[in-house]
Amino acid sequence: MNETGASRTTTRAPVSNGSPLLAAGAIARHCVALVVIGLALLGAGLLPAARSAAQAGTPTSAGQTLHFDVQFQDTFLTADPAALALGDRVILSDLLLSNGKEAGRNAGVCTVTDVAGEMICSVVYTFPDGQIATQFFNTPPPEKAFAIVGGTGRYLGAHGFGELVEHGDEAGTVTFHLTD
Repeated sequence: MNETGASRTTTRAPVSNGSPLLAAGAIARHCVALVVIGLALLGAGLLPAARSAAQAGTPTSAGQTLHFDVQFQDTFLTADPAALALGDRVILSDLLLSNGKEAGRNAGVCTVTDVAGEMICSVVYTFPDGQIATQFFNTPPPEKAFAIVGGTGRYLGAHGFGELVEHGDEAGTVTFHLTD
């Protein structure tokens, strides 16, 4: 137990449909989707174009789409491991893969805002040459939409949207759509 009397518990998200903990896993998958987009840009050789745009102070890789596989590694911080409560958190630290090889990672946190599995999430996808920042409102379905709200390095000025899809087996896909 911590100073507030709440215990910290680490669990894996169950794979049963409709579970609040599964919804938390979906959030992690959205985060992974963002990482996958960044990795797709790297794999498609778009990073040099993104670097030039970043140096010019303009949005990077506008009109590009990045796609990655995601390996979820969620950690739940809950007062009660049997159920979600307002304020519980899911810590995200997932791998992004391109052709089976690590292309990047994500780091993020989702905070429970409704015990039915709704959460607000902030996730940063990290790649060798920069980062892509995202935010989204997580809900239980396995398909998640997110906003690309910024970036660093080769992704300086990045914006757009993306999708994270959870496959229910600690794996999923993430797609980043970088827009003008």
